[in-house]
Amino acid sequence: MPIYNPAAGGGGGGGKFTGNVSAITSTYVATADDDVLLCTGTFTVTLYAASGNSGESLIVKNCGGGTITITGDGVETIDDGLVSVLAGVKYEAKSLVCSGSAWWVY
Repeated sequence: MPIYNPAAGGGGGGGKFTGNVSAITSTYVATADDDVLLCTGTFTVTLYAASGNSGESLIVKNCGGGTITITGDGVETIDDGLVSVLAGVKYEAKSLVCSGSAWWVY
């Protein structure tokens, strides 16, 4: 699924984000259909399985004053061994990409 479509923006070469953006306010299990999660509160976002999802990406943004904890699904790790990462302050975002066997922050 494309998340940027240069043809969708009309003239002048402008493009449009065509991914799925969701507002999240409580514990959430991400799916391969998610592209951007705009999170408000203090809770955990669990990533979906890395296996079979190489090249998928997800952006998790903290839009409030809480702490968003991003965890793997219990099998795969984040950044070569981490169980979780934080988007711990307002407006902090974590961009993640899947290698097919793990998740990586970029």
